[in-house]
Amino acid sequence: MEGNSPSKTAELMAGFRAMEMLRPREDRVCEDPFAEHFLTGAWVSLVKSPFRTRVYQWITHLINPGAHNTVPARVRYIDEHIKTCLQNGLEQMVILGAGYDSRACRLDELKNKVTVFEVDHPATQEQKKKVLETVFETLPENLAFVPYQLGDEGFEQQLFEKGYNENKTSLFILEGLIMYLDPETVKKLFSLISRISCLGSSVVFDFLPAGIEDGSINSRGGKNMNKWALKKGEPFKFGIDKKTLPDFLSSIGFKEISITTAQQCRDIYFKGRSSNRPVSPLFSFANAEVDKS
Repeated sequence: MEGNSPSKTAELMAGFRAMEMLRPREDRVCEDPFAEHFLTGAWVSLVKSPFRTRVYQWITHLINPGAHNTVPARVRYIDEHIKTCLQNGLEQMVILGAGYDSRACRLDELKNKVTVFEVDHPATQEQKKKVLETVFETLPENLAFVPYQLGDEGFEQQLFEKGYNENKTSLFILEGLIMYLDPETVKKLFSLISRISCLGSSVVFDFLPAGIEDGSINSRGGKNMNKWALKKGEPFKFGIDKKTLPDFLSSIGFKEISITTAQQCRDIYFKGRSSNRPVSPLFSFANAEVDKS
């Protein structure tokens, strides 16, 4: 993040979700009717024009093939995992690096049932609260904001002060997050999640392959992504390969590790006229249970 400004990446992700809403309902991979409210500047006019959106997506695809379709795939993957957790008795949810995530508002299954803790940089969080206050008369009662810069000290204390209960079944969501954290912070974060979560809790996240952090990745799309992140002032700092991830998670308190590539998600969730939409081969999604044995 640059200074005390709201995250540019958070707005970009909201833009991709808003563009998905321009598609006919039967062709959408995910739903986010609130995404457009978080957009500013050129984004506002862009998502009001299907033609401009198609041009933007075409240009994006030339730079990083399939990136614009990968965001709705990721959203859908996480939404489906949330539904599974709800069936298994989910009681609270922690969204780390929440950005402009709208799940607390758009998922009816969470309302009045699951406490949602949103953790993010204060600047991005304040902007989000301002927007939500213009959309809703009152914010959801089950939504708690935790202003915090990941990597700093004191996260655990702030989370507990906001009402987090380590004896309740929890889900931690790290969407579009760990690639922006240094390796030591990633390890500490997952270790903390395992330590303060009870049996039946889980984590869900996405990740990029090793080499994305320094541009050494052998992929044109990966090299372009690295340059894009640097230009945005939010550089990538962490990458890990699919073969390495299970051992990494197992060593810090997780089990039942499941990995799904963006391409596999496309085969599952992209139907009808969306079935041929390309996704990025770089992204993978994973979920894992907390191991208390």
